[in-house]
Amino acid sequence: MSRTLALRKEAGEKGRVVLRSPLVGIWSDQPEAGTMVGPGSPAGTLRRLADRVALVVPDGVTGTVETVEVRELQAAIGFGDVLFAVHETVGAGSAKKSDAVRRDGRAVVAPTDGVYYRSPSPGAKGYVAVGDRVVAGQAVGLIEVMKTFSPIVYGGASLPERGKVVALLAQDGEEVRAGQPLVEVE
Repeated sequence: MSRTLALRKEAGEKGRVVLRSPLVGIWSDQPEAGTMVGPGSPAGTLRRLADRVALVVPDGVTGTVETVEVRELQAAIGFGDVLFAVHETVGAGSAKKSDAVRRDGRAVVAPTDGVYYRSPSPGAKGYVAVGDRVVAGQAVGLIEVMKTFSPIVYGGASLPERGKVVALLAQDGEEVRAGQPLVEVE
């Protein structure tokens, strides 16, 4: 099962915010130095036994990722360990919209790592477009894992029974990570 959890933040010196691990586990998919991030941006994946937690940047943090220390591709992390720092950008909202879910919406997230597709085949009409109304159980995209295509359906505990698509957050054919926001709804 996958869930999403925000990193713990702590004010640093001179416009820096230090982001710390909210749990113990194996951290992977770290953001690269120089990447612009904002509230809801992916901050890696934390594995704990059979549980996979998608880490995101917390509210109130917008800026550029700074490398705190060099880590392996997969690193053992303790509760409260420093993962990375963000050099805050003046004028919040400078992070790309595709990297962060806006505060007024909710999102359908990738159920697993894979390649995301907006339509059933190349050149076909997309499952959803901005402005479309969606209902629980409706397909909003496909995810490909090892040449197996599975539908991504609208619904879940954090989403209302019906919604309106306000943004498509992932590109067609883009590699996505478990927990990454794909379709924003209100």
